[in-house]
Amino acid sequence: MGASTNPFVLQGTLSYPPDVNQQPVAIPFGGSGNYTALLDVRLVMTGPGTEVVPFGTVAGVKVMLIEYEMTTGAAPVQINVNGGTDDIELSPGGSWAYTSPTPVAGITAISIVRTADAVVRVRLLG
Repeated sequence: MGASTNPFVLQGTLSYPPDVNQQPVAIPFGGSGNYTALLDVRLVMTGPGTEVVPFGTVAGVKVMLIEYEMTTGAAPVQINVNGGTDDIELSPGGSWAYTSPTPVAGITAISIVRTADAVVRVRLLG
């Protein structure tokens, strides 16, 4: 018996005025598809270190949403994907969304490097 599939939709809007004294322009973005595995974890990390995100049964990440909970005075964290050398900085209150409805290689590993306490929620659909 195969794994059941569930639909997903990631959608958002970037809105800004294209020039001084102009009205904001809305630019929609997102993607949709189906997933068979899900990870939804809230990582409460203490002190400096590196946290490897436990993918569980998720393979072939189609959607990723990482949210850094707002904590006054907290330091940014660095998000490392697939063991690369170009980390993504994420500050408290920030988020990072990604979608690739039909990944070939895709995201296979994520780690979060921090210099202090941090609380980060990671959602992966594959």
